[in-house]
Amino acid sequence: MTVIATRRQDNLMELKGPPAVPVQRVQTNYTTAMAVQQPRELVRVEQSSIQESEMIGSDGFYAWGVGKDRIEGPSKDLAMTLVRCWGNCAIDLGEIQDLPDSWIFTATFIDLETGFTLARQFRQSKSWTIYGKMDAARKEDIRFQIGQSKAVRNVVLNVLPKWLVRRAMDACKGGVREKIEKAVDKHGMDVVITRSMERLQRLGVDEHRLLTAMGRKALPALTIEDMVIIHGSIAALESGADTIDAVFPMQKSDVIDDGKSKTESLTSRLTGKPVVADGTSEPRQQDAGAAEPIADQPVTHDTAAPSPLDQMIDHAVASLDGTQGAIKRRLLDYARQAFGVNSLSELNPDQLSAMHGMIDEGNI
Repeated sequence: MTVIATRRQDNLMELKGPPAVPVQRVQTNYTTAMAVQQPRELVRVEQSSIQESEMIGSDGFYAWGVGKDRIEGPSKDLAMTLVRCWGNCAIDLGEIQDLPDSWIFTATFIDLETGFTLARQFRQSKSWTIYGKMDAARKEDIRFQIGQSKAVRNVVLNVLPKWLVRRAMDACKGGVREKIEKAVDKHGMDVVITRSMERLQRLGVDEHRLLTAMGRKALPALTIEDMVIIHGSIAALESGADTIDAVFPMQKSDVIDDGKSKTESLTSRLTGKPVVADGTSEPRQQDAGAAEPIADQPVTHDTAAPSPLDQMIDHAVASLDGTQGAIKRRLLDYARQAFGVNSLSELNPDQLSAMHGMIDEGNI
């Protein structure tokens, strides 16, 4: 733009050139649409978002689990990529509520071009696990930064079109998949798996934990798609965005208090014979004077009432559309945003009650 300065009689400088875009001063929490120098073009936004998403690869998403238990989502890095490509917008962090056990961040997204404004809150627990040999003050700083980043990420992902987020996610995974395929062609699948396992071990994840989370019996059973998920999980752990327990959850053992498996315990109850180490049963030793078992006595099974968590999940499945796995992922995403938990099992009774209300109101 060419700017020409001329002298006015009152010794003021007058600028001549293309008409300037008017500046709008905002003195409230809301703003109306304003004229912008470069209006948003969705085609251009999509192209630039996909191009940059392919470059950031595994830093753009987190993922773990398989089948109906699979959970994945965009990272804060991908959210920042999308908001840059979206353009003509601003994100404002309001006052932070400093509670004894948590911080509550309020992030506001302002679309300057359309005037759309949305504020979302995020609760960050002060007891969030931070790994590494750091002092308490440094770990507290990291927890604070994680909460701030997640507050920004959440409000961005709630505003931007879901189709754009999905395509960007696919581009991230596609970029990772392409790199893995090239590495497999060059070095072989065994080498790729070994190198990934070495990175996980440095982060504190052993082979058993990895295979349990991925639903595989051995490392050679891992597929390229599994490796895409694993690379996303590694990126989430290295950035501190998630914990080992959240990314690689351990399933509860099938062993009960008496040391027997569920199958062994049931066999013992039905036959009246203890199960020995080789899996066979032998007659139970009767105390002197003890009564003989009564023939054809019906077997009763103790049925425990469903837990409050199970009741909430059942209520959600009955009230919401989608498969049970999809609904559980929606519940977890909401719980993480609203209460800062890593799993649904961490919800306390008051939080479970609040989740019930959100389900009834259709806000999940």
